[in-house]
Amino acid sequence: MTAVSALGDTDQDVNRGDGGELAAGPFAVDARVDKLFFYPCNDCHAFMDTNKSVRELDVEEGHPAQLAHGSGLIWCFSCHDESDYDRLRNLRAEPIDIDRGYQVCIGCHSQKYRDWAGGAHGKRVANWRGERRLYSCVECHNPHQPPIEPRAPQPPPPVRAGLEPMIPGDDYQSHDPRRPEWEHLDVR
Repeated sequence: MTAVSALGDTDQDVNRGDGGELAAGPFAVDARVDKLFFYPCNDCHAFMDTNKSVRELDVEEGHPAQLAHGSGLIWCFSCHDESDYDRLRNLRAEPIDIDRGYQVCIGCHSQKYRDWAGGAHGKRVANWRGERRLYSCVECHNPHQPPIEPRAPQPPPPVRAGLEPMIPGDDYQSHDPRRPEWEHLDVR
């Protein structure tokens, strides 16, 4: 898996703490292009006329262009480069590589970006020590429909070897961390 380095990018200017220091240091982001089914986009869009009008899209089932993002305030070309469908664009209309899509998200979601770059939002790749490699925003959020769908919780982890599960009862009361140790004792 290829990582895209964020070192030297202007996004470090956004990732500053209250005192002006770099909040969490440099990081790399895993590439996404190799995971995209409908890529390169220009394979199809190069043969189509660009239609900039806001409208309901008539696309194939499963095509990622079904847009439910921004409460109707954004449109395809708010994020996609209209002159090169294989690239994105920021709010200043500067081209952004698809693998650096998080730089597009910064435009509207700067606080979430600071949390993500600082480690409080999102996930790290592979380890907690050493090189900081992060998953991009779109690893968890569909950029066209960003709210994460609810999912069923996972089952609890198994009891470690050599330990017995706690069974509610008299013994259980003495292990309840919400009760002081002395409360269950008869001190008369």
